[in-house]
Amino acid sequence: MDNHFRPFDPEQEVSINRRHLPHWEQPGSTYFVTFRTADSLPPKRLDDLRWQRKLWVQSHPQPWSFRELDEYSRIIFQRLDGWLDKGLGTCPLGEPEASRIVADALTYFDGTRYFLDDYAVMPNHVHSIVLPREEHTLSEILHSWKSFTGNRVNGVLKRSGQLWIH
Repeated sequence: MDNHFRPFDPEQEVSINRRHLPHWEQPGSTYFVTFRTADSLPPKRLDDLRWQRKLWVQSHPQPWSFRELDEYSRIIFQRLDGWLDKGLGTCPLGEPEASRIVADALTYFDGTRYFLDDYAVMPNHVHSIVLPREEHTLSEILHSWKSFTGNRVNGVLKRSGQLWIH
């Protein structure tokens, strides 16, 4: 791994924002990011994930230690990754032209807005390892990737609607 990349530091401050799952940000850290297509998980799977989260939260009162957050991540994200790897949904990124659009977008600003170590474009989701440059945030980078590729992929595949889950 290039010397640009810096691991998460459990001793430093971290902000955790929640929507459906926690999103951690620590300035100066490298991120392993997964984002998925909007139809990659059926409602039943999402309900299962919410139920598992609810059970975990009930049995782990806040404030959570780093060890507890790590446990939570393993439980929830391993389940989520397993479902994504099953290739559920329409899998638009399985189309070579769509996959290329996403790969080109990920690498386009490498070295200027962020440092990209590696990535994988799967049929219904994307993994990347990225370090934002100081003047750019992870949220900004993800928005840029999703907005640009959503419009382009929909155009190429002659489809409409939301490509990515927000």
